[in-house]
Amino acid sequence: MGHDFKSQVFLPMFRIPSYAQWLETEADLTPTFHYVKRVLKLLQWRCPPTRWRLKNPSYSQFIAELDAVFPDARYCMTHRDIVDVLPSVTDLYGEMSRGNTDNLDRSWLGEITTRNCEQGLQAMLAFRAIGNEQRFHDIYFSAFQADPLGEVARLYAFLGDELTEQTRAQMVAWRFDTPRDKHGRHEYDADELGLDVAALRARFRFYADRFGSKPATGR
Repeated sequence: MGHDFKSQVFLPMFRIPSYAQWLETEADLTPTFHYVKRVLKLLQWRCPPTRWRLKNPSYSQFIAELDAVFPDARYCMTHRDIVDVLPSVTDLYGEMSRGNTDNLDRSWLGEITTRNCEQGLQAMLAFRAIGNEQRFHDIYFSAFQADPLGEVARLYAFLGDELTEQTRAQMVAWRFDTPRDKHGRHEYDADELGLDVAALRARFRFYADRFGSKPATGR
């Protein structure tokens, strides 16, 4: 997507509000996804996969254009509390921005992060509502933390893939060897990032009403 100059990756790199506005409201991503498909074919032409598995949160904003190019796609949508996700992403954007500016504008990063997330979720809900619900598998963060292998097994079943005992054992080994906070804990504060928790909950109430009483975000 970046090679076609239509990507969220540029938002934290450079503070260009006009580009952000264009990407959100005017850019046509259909040619971009055709290019994505072409590059995937080029990268894997010697060993073609039986199925591509892609992970990119920004796809949510452009789900209709994505579907036009990949009409047989199925989707796994993950969900987590909005007040955990947005500060985390904003903080990450801040780290990405540091090398390009002497005046880091956290409020700008917080706003574009929130705006992108809101637009993506609105687009996803609208897309699901027009007859695409059966193409989605939902995974909630709390459920995954409580029973990760059970959630993975349900995802494999949705995809029609076999979860072998070897694969299951490798997942267990990885989880044992990679405990939470293995490399330390990174702290950040929503207020310092210009994000108001109460305002976020109100802004994303439409999403909480669809997926449960607790506001959450899924990309």
